[in-house]
Amino acid sequence: MFSPTALLLPYAQATATQRTQVLPYLQDRLQLHFLTLPERAFVRLVQEFEPVLLLTGTQVTLPYPEVTQLVQYLGHAPELPLLDPPFYYPTALELAQYVLHTSELTVGTLPELARALGTRCGPRFGALLHRPALPAG
Repeated sequence: MFSPTALLLPYAQATATQRTQVLPYLQDRLQLHFLTLPERAFVRLVQEFEPVLLLTGTQVTLPYPEVTQLVQYLGHAPELPLLDPPFYYPTALELAQYVLHTSELTVGTLPELARALGTRCGPRFGALLHRPALPAG
């Protein structure tokens, strides 16, 4: 939690000095997360967001929830490039490939199954076989 001497201060009520003091704190903590965000845009976005400041003596910081919300706000900055294609960890890629392969196998076995049975399958069994081939969502 906060120090007993800490004070929460709305951004609109902060002095220009306090607003300036919080920028190095934020840049130190968030620089590696927003490498391609120009400094001017970073400062502008912090001013637009108007976070609540946390004053502890002469130190100016942000409470953790404010930092979290600011990160989300900065993440939507128009100056940041869109990641195309999005980055996926290898495990997510393996899972997607597994689902795709399973769907392809299921669709491929339908004609084989129909020939083997010599008849059409019932609606529920057919729906079960077609289900993996449907797009998610």
